[in-house]
Amino acid sequence: MLTPATPASTLVLQLHFERWACMRLAGQSTANELAESDGSVEMKLKAGLDGSGAIAITSDLTRVDAHGVMGDTIRSGDLGPELREKVSAAVFAAVRGAADLKTNLPPAIRESATLESARFQDIGVGAVNVVLEGQLQATDAQVSALASQLNQTLSAEAPAPAAAPPR
Repeated sequence: MLTPATPASTLVLQLHFERWACMRLAGQSTANELAESDGSVEMKLKAGLDGSGAIAITSDLTRVDAHGVMGDTIRSGDLGPELREKVSAAVFAAVRGAADLKTNLPPAIRESATLESARFQDIGVGAVNVVLEGQLQATDAQVSALASQLNQTLSAEAPAPAAAPPR
């Protein structure tokens, strides 16, 4: 469950953990369940920028409600970092398109725009936005090219005039 908040959202994962061992005896394989448990983890998710200025999603474990092998593996084993990595990757995949300046900006200004910050924003009703702030430095020629591109787009989207009824 994702709870939107500004600037970091909270994610609660319900987990089921099983550890199995497979043994081969007398030509036959048998599987034995070594451990099984249920638990949950709470994570804080933050949107920001990495060292290259690209959007990045980070996650930190804030609460682990799991016992035994599962709790130990999350707290000090490989499962905690793996969960953080997979959650960050999944959320990044959902917001990556919005932060792609090469795709979302008109050609005239794509190379002149840079991202300066990224953050989550709670917009109510259980929804969350990613707010991107940036800067654009454009020459007079780029502004003219942008105006031309926008006018062409508006002309292409304008509805065709209605045909006059036949007489």
